[in-house]
Amino acid sequence: MNSKRCFFLLAFTLFQSIGYSQNFNGSYGSFFPKTDRYKKMGWFIAPGITYTFTNPNDSIIKGNTGSEVIYNPSGKVGLYLEAGGYKLFKFQEYFNYLDFGIAFKSLGGKETFTSTDLGISGNGEFSDQHGLLFLNFNSIKELSNPWFIQNTIGLNVDYQFSQNRSGGSLINEEFPDKIIAQIHYKFGFGFMATKKLLVIPSVELPIVSGLPNAPFPWLNYFNSSYYPAILSVRFLFLGDAKDECPPVFNPAGGFQPGGNNPSDMQQGK
Repeated sequence: MNSKRCFFLLAFTLFQSIGYSQNFNGSYGSFFPKTDRYKKMGWFIAPGITYTFTNPNDSIIKGNTGSEVIYNPSGKVGLYLEAGGYKLFKFQEYFNYLDFGIAFKSLGGKETFTSTDLGISGNGEFSDQHGLLFLNFNSIKELSNPWFIQNTIGLNVDYQFSQNRSGGSLINEEFPDKIIAQIHYKFGFGFMATKKLLVIPSVELPIVSGLPNAPFPWLNYFNSSYYPAILSVRFLFLGDAKDECPPVFNPAGGFQPGGNNPSDMQQGK
């Protein structure tokens, strides 16, 4: 299945979910899942894409010999996929739920360069693959049912397990370390697609970096800086809260939830 078919299939699924959600519950008021109605923990999956933003203006850098080289960077689209678990908070004054998990992230970009002094021109390209762990705290602002806004603050630790780089001017070049640790912010606009499914499209941006280039969140490749962003769609699966009342004996139908205590019945209470 090619990328266009995948895109249209995902779009069709989202539109179908939106259409269903309009008939799910049109009332107003508090509707976001809480622990009295749903299981405290569950799981989710979120496919998406990445893009590396750059400074669109050409940059001029002097080489070791004093010659000027003009660099022009550009970003590329990469793949993203995350999966993990979540926990609903019983008291949701500040954060409604936390989530954690693992993800795959591909980052790519390109840099062209020219130098009339040195008589050289060319380009450099990179495509790095990362495995990462993440932890997020999510705050929900309810709109009209079933719509809501999600604000997220979180931490991700990436490990670059594969890299593909070619070309480059070989003048004062820099590359990021294999380990990247960042604090990120995520904004989502979601809805309850069904009673058991939340759909949350969101964009994620790094805001503070621990590694590398602390505290700046951009990544250096060749002679340019790249700012990675993630666009993803989270599918969060809900489960009904378990009935905490233990089953008791009913002469007409065996053990059933609630009802009289067997010892009470035997004593004629």
